[in-house]
Amino acid sequence: MRLSRFALLAPLLLAALAFNSVPALAAVNHPFNNASETLPNEDACGLAGSGASLYVSSYDQDKIYMPSGSLAPESTVSGPCKLELDATGDLYVNNWHANVVKYNSSELLPGQGTVIDSAHPTGLAVQQSSGDLYVAHRTYISKYDTTGTLLETIGSGGLKEAYGVAVSEYPATAGDIYVPDAATHSIKVFGPTGNPISEMNGEATPQGGFTYLRDGEIVIDNNPLSPSFGHIFVLDAIGHGESVHPEGAIDEFNAEGDYRGQVTGFVDAEPSGLILDGTTHNLYLTSGNSEGSQVFEYGPTAPAKTLKAVKEGGGGGTLVSAPAGIACGGACTAEFNENQTVTVFPLSNAHSNFSGWSVTGAEPCPGTGSCTVQMANDVEIKASFTEPPQQTLTVTSSGEGNVVSSPAAISCPVNCSEHFAQGRLVTLTALPGAHQKLIGWSGCESLPSPSECKVTMAEAKTVSVTFAPIPQISLDLSLSGTGQGTVTSFPSGISCPGNCSGSFDEGSIVYLMAAPSPGSGFGGFSGGGCEGTAPLCAVTLSSATEVRAQFNGTAAGPAQAAARSSFSLVAVRTAGTRALLTVRASEAGTLLLSGPGLRPAKREVSAGTSRVRVGLDRRASSALFAHHRLRLRLAIGFLPAGGGPPAATTAALRFRFPAGKAPRRQH
Repeated sequence: MRLSRFALLAPLLLAALAFNSVPALAAVNHPFNNASETLPNEDACGLAGSGASLYVSSYDQDKIYMPSGSLAPESTVSGPCKLELDATGDLYVNNWHANVVKYNSSELLPGQGTVIDSAHPTGLAVQQSSGDLYVAHRTYISKYDTTGTLLETIGSGGLKEAYGVAVSEYPATAGDIYVPDAATHSIKVFGPTGNPISEMNGEATPQGGFTYLRDGEIVIDNNPLSPSFGHIFVLDAIGHGESVHPEGAIDEFNAEGDYRGQVTGFVDAEPSGLILDGTTHNLYLTSGNSEGSQVFEYGPTAPAKTLKAVKEGGGGGTLVSAPAGIACGGACTAEFNENQTVTVFPLSNAHSNFSGWSVTGAEPCPGTGSCTVQMANDVEIKASFTEPPQQTLTVTSSGEGNVVSSPAAISCPVNCSEHFAQGRLVTLTALPGAHQKLIGWSGCESLPSPSECKVTMAEAKTVSVTFAPIPQISLDLSLSGTGQGTVTSFPSGISCPGNCSGSFDEGSIVYLMAAPSPGSGFGGFSGGGCEGTAPLCAVTLSSATEVRAQFNGTAAGPAQAAARSSFSLVAVRTAGTRALLTVRASEAGTLLLSGPGLRPAKREVSAGTSRVRVGLDRRASSALFAHHRLRLRLAIGFLPAGGGPPAATTAALRFRFPAGKAPRRQH
C-alpha cells in the first residue's frame, strides 16, 4: 500500500491531547495534512489500524478510507461504522444494523468481501491471539472463528441493548468479554465461557455513572509493553440531549475495574470510533456525527498511584473525591497521577455523623472536614462514621408536587417521614408538578429561597407545604387577508391553520411565529400585545387572549426584508431522524424551533453562521422507520440578544431512509 494516498483524509483534523493532565503531545506528522480531495467530513464513525496507517469509515458516504484509497461505493459497504483489523490484516466492517463483512487483505480494493453476520449487529471485536470474531447484537454476542463459523452465543438473557464489545488478553482477565449495555448504563463483563461475572456502572466518573452508551465504543489495551496494559477505555456521550453537538468523554479504568481518569473536550461524540495504537500506546478517536469530523490522538497513560478508601464505625455515609475517582460506597479504590493532589470529602447519611480520619502513606488529616493527600505513594484513608440519637422529620403536603431532602431521605409523597441524626441541618426542596405552583411553607426555621426550607433536628419536627394548580389561559389565533401562511407557537400547542387554539400556564410567555407561503407576504399581528409587522411576537398570558395574523397576497414587503436582514436560514439538510440547519445572524440570539412531529427546542446562537439540529419526536421517528419517507414543516423564530426586531420563518423538512439501510442510532 502506498501511504501517500492516505493524504486524501486531510479534512479529518488531527488534534493532540493527553490523559490526566499529562502535557499534550506534539502534533504527529500525519498524512491527514495534505488534502487533495474532500473526503469524510461527517459521520466518520469507525477506526482501525494505527496512527501510521488508519482506516476510517464514513457512514453517510458508504465508504471506508484506507492508506491506499477507498472502497468503491458499489462494494458491499452500506452505512459502515465499526471497524476491526485482525493480526493478518483482514478488515471486518460493521455496516450499521445490517451486517458484518470480512475483507481479506488482498481484496480490499475494490473487494466485495464475505458476509459473516447479518443479524442486526451493533459492534464487533477481534481477539488478536486467536483471530476469533465477537459481534454484538443488542441482546447477545455471537462468537465466530477465522473461517466465519459460529462457535457460540454469549450473554443471552443478560443483555438488553448491547453496543460495542471488547475482549481482554491481559493475563488476569484473559478471555473476559466487556459489553456496554445502553439500557442499564453499565458495562457487562462475561467470562471466557460466557458466564456473567461482574458489572461496571461508572459511578466513580465525574458524571457519577455512564450517561449514554448507545452507539458507543469500548477497547482494552492488550499490549504487554503498554503502560496501560489491561486497562479499559469506554466512550460515553456525556452531553447527549443537552446540546446539538454533544460533548463526549473517554473513561479509563485499570484492569481491576478501578477508575483511572477521563478525557473530555471533544464534541459530536456520537457515533465515534476508538482504537489503541499498539506501537505508540496512544489512543485515537473519531469525533463528528455532523459536519467537521475529526481524529484526536491522546498520549499514553501517566504513571499512577492507588488511593484506597475505607469506611469504619457504626454510622453510614459515602466518600467522594476531587478529582473524581472515589465514590465509596461502591468505588472505594481509584488510580491517580503520581504526585497528584486529591481531596476526599465525607458525606454522612441522614442518620449519621462523621467523626474523623486515619491516613496511611501520606500526611495525616486532623478534624472532621475534608482530607487532602498528595499521591507520592499508594495511600489508604479510613473514615469513621457514628450514629447518634435520631429525631423524626415529617412532611405534609397539599396539591400536586414533590418534596425532597438533603441529606437524601425524604421524597414525598412516596416517603414523607424519616429519622435524621440529632442536631442535623436538613434542607427541604419543593418541586411543583406540571402546571402547578408553590404557594408556601410552614414549620421552617429559614427560607433561603421560595423553594427551600431549612430545619435543625434538635427535636421531632413537622413541615407543611402547599401547591396549587396554575390556571390555564386560552390563546386563540385567527388568520385573515388574501394571502396564505402558517403561524406556530413555542412552546408547541398552536399550528395554524389546523390547530389555531391552545391552553397555556397563566403568566407564561408564548411566542407566535408567522411564515408566509411563497407568493404571499406577512401583514402583521394584532391583539394580545402583538402589534406590528414583525413575524415573531411574545404573548404574556394573564387572561384569555385573541391574536390575529394577516397574510397578504403579495411578496414580502420592506418590513419582512428588514427582519430577515438580522437572521436568515442558509441551508437545511436532513440525516437520519434529525435536521441540520445552517443559519446566519447579525448578532447573538435565541432560536425557537417548533413544529408537528418535531421535538421543540431552544438554542442559543452567536453572531455569524451557526449550525443547529432539531430531531423528530418518537411518533414521527416510528413513522419514518415504517414508511422510509416523511415531510414536515419546521417553524423557526429568532430573538436577538440585543433586543432588536425578532424574525421568523419556516423550513420544509424531507426525511428519507433508503429501504434496506438502517437509520443511524435506532432506538
